[in-house]
Amino acid sequence: MSVLWSGKPYIKKTIVKAFILYIIIGIIISPFFIWTIIFAPDVFLTYVIIYTISTWIFVAFYIYWKKAHTYYVMENSVLITRDWVFGKYQREITFDRIQDVHVQQGLLARMFKCGSVVFVTSSGLEVGYVVGGGGGYFYAGKAVPRLVRGAWNSFIDIRFPEEVRELVMKKIVSWREVFQQ
Repeated sequence: MSVLWSGKPYIKKTIVKAFILYIIIGIIISPFFIWTIIFAPDVFLTYVIIYTISTWIFVAFYIYWKKAHTYYVMENSVLITRDWVFGKYQREITFDRIQDVHVQQGLLARMFKCGSVVFVTSSGLEVGYVVGGGGGYFYAGKAVPRLVRGAWNSFIDIRFPEEVRELVMKKIVSWREVFQQ
């Protein structure tokens, strides 16, 4: 099969997001650091070093996990692969199983012109249901469907996700036209 498009997650946005979260979490736990300076100044530097090292180890692991992904749009399907030290993963979603394609972008993703392309398949596993419990998703007392994005059903943080969505949608339409005949 020929590959029409392939890509990997865009890592620059992940690094910027990590710096922002590092600062925000640092501000949130700053009362603890202030308390440590007042009552235990000899361990303050140790706590800051532990916080910094543990944060960046987690970020490095997350970046490694994202870089392990490769995404493909092929003639009759989309392919999601992950090849890393903990094993290989591969999921191929054929166009006959794709019911809808969504683009999800947050503020930071829009700034970096990246986002996630989520595939809703006929199995329905990508749609979760939110019920009760004050989540604000009540609709006349019924469960409300909500799109669930995961590494198994989406292209995460790819550049220009709208273009990829359009490519997939065009291929699905042409595939369905051929299939109908």
